[in-house]
Amino acid sequence: MEEKIWFKYYDNYVKKHLEYPDISLHELVSSRAREHWNKTALVFMQYRMSYKQLEEESNCFAHFLLKKGIGKGKQVVLVLANTPHFPVAYYGVLKAGATAVPVNPLYTARELVYFLKDSEASLVVAFDMFAQRVRSACEEAGIRDVVVGSAADYLPPIQAFLYRFLKKGRGEGKQRSEGGMRSSGVENRGGEFGVRSSGLKGFSAKELVGIGFRQALREGSPYPTGVQVKGDDLATLIYTGGTTGVSKGAMLLHRNLVANTLQCSAWFPEISQGRATFVAVMPFFHSFGLTVALNFGLYMGAEIVLIPRFHARTLLETLQILRPPVVLPAIPSIFSAINHFPRIEQYNLSSLWVSISGGAPLPVEVQKKFEALTHSILVEGFGLTETSPVTHVNPLLGKRKEGSIGLPLPDTDVKIVDVENGKKELPAGEEGEVIIKGPQVMAGYWKNAEETAKVLMDGWLYTGDIGRMDEDGFFYIVDRKKDMVITEGFNVFPREIEEVLYTHPKVKDAAAVGVKDRLKGEVVKAFVVPKEGEILTKEEILNYCQEHLAWYKVPKSVEFLQELPRSAIGKVLRRELKKQ
Repeated sequence: MEEKIWFKYYDNYVKKHLEYPDISLHELVSSRAREHWNKTALVFMQYRMSYKQLEEESNCFAHFLLKKGIGKGKQVVLVLANTPHFPVAYYGVLKAGATAVPVNPLYTARELVYFLKDSEASLVVAFDMFAQRVRSACEEAGIRDVVVGSAADYLPPIQAFLYRFLKKGRGEGKQRSEGGMRSSGVENRGGEFGVRSSGLKGFSAKELVGIGFRQALREGSPYPTGVQVKGDDLATLIYTGGTTGVSKGAMLLHRNLVANTLQCSAWFPEISQGRATFVAVMPFFHSFGLTVALNFGLYMGAEIVLIPRFHARTLLETLQILRPPVVLPAIPSIFSAINHFPRIEQYNLSSLWVSISGGAPLPVEVQKKFEALTHSILVEGFGLTETSPVTHVNPLLGKRKEGSIGLPLPDTDVKIVDVENGKKELPAGEEGEVIIKGPQVMAGYWKNAEETAKVLMDGWLYTGDIGRMDEDGFFYIVDRKKDMVITEGFNVFPREIEEVLYTHPKVKDAAAVGVKDRLKGEVVKAFVVPKEGEILTKEEILNYCQEHLAWYKVPKSVEFLQELPRSAIGKVLRRELKKQ
């Protein structure tokens, strides 16, 4: 790659080009595990897992899979939250040479069936809290083998007993061995798979077999498998596009994930090896949480604090007791929730060093307030599932620009091209589609050549995002191409309106969408969540917008909501708002 304009704004320690070894992702992570063998890798409630234990347990899970004939060319679906089960199973799948398919555990059984069938899964690893839905989905998809984990697997004895007792109190702890369910002392810990044998009626494809997570580990070996995995082997399928159409599995090769981990490491070398603490509140089933919180965190030898479900008070109380420096990868809605938490000034957040925002646009007002509140650094980044996911980040110590997603990572090339045919490169300042080329770009969509051809052309990934580059090489995302509103011949991007709405002193959350209009084709509608205790009127919002926006961008209608509909990782579901 030739010299790029953005190189001059790299922090001094950031290299323009990196070397990428032809190794697997788990080899990359394991290389650091050996350096921090007895150091804590994962913290789950009061449980601490060392790098050595993580390495050995993931080896055990890999051997278990291989005994079942699951290796190269096979897919394993992970229906797990941020508990130790996820990293143990994830790296175990990779060590067996198989492909990990992490999915959102909040999906309904019907939604899970799609992912199980489309990915051609051979085995499912699930958390016991999701067992009912997973069992139903497996029946429909014809999947026999399921490994079920319980929080009790990684809790101290007293807490494990209480967990199992409470599960039994809800009728989920007593297991039956009928219908092919294998019974063991481990399986019954904390309410395992197949709550009632009657749920297996009508299961005609195969006999459903469940096994406890601890039992699966005991059937393995703590030593390496010896399976040879190369950079061009398929590591992970992460499904994307579910909010706009049928989900597609982005094929992320080992070399894609290795490259993105090393790119993140090059951008944040100030995160000293073995000193930082990462707070994993971002779900690992999402590419942002998987790469930035897990892969990158472990590669940096960090201690990773697992938070299975976001709750503002829990996160704040966790931050109070952690030793610095703390790294918090999260989405804008989490930073906004901290900003607006009652009596937030009473919490000591001095452990925070740097927070990394991704997954959705970061409103400027949210960033400013969070930095002023915590006296820490909040940098916005950008990426897509199709790019492993990180492509841009703002400099950590150098120049930053409000509203910018920052600069391309090392070895990442980015262009702004015309929206009409995507061939003409546009000069600085002009808006067009963002296209990206780099070692972190996916191989394509799983068994979907038609959709792959639409986004991968001549080595470039066409993102569908509308953006611009300024004269210094900083990039800005204006909006999604499909979210653009065309009203009276003018192009309007919802984010422009949302940025203005966020600056209103009474507004807590906001979104804008285009709605059909008989005369104008489309008009803008604003959805506003007022701050607690505030009274807002439509007239106040419209007058404020008229002061700060061009006339054709001003919303024609306003609706007040208690909260905005969001996806599992915090993106506003514009499609749901349009339905309203």
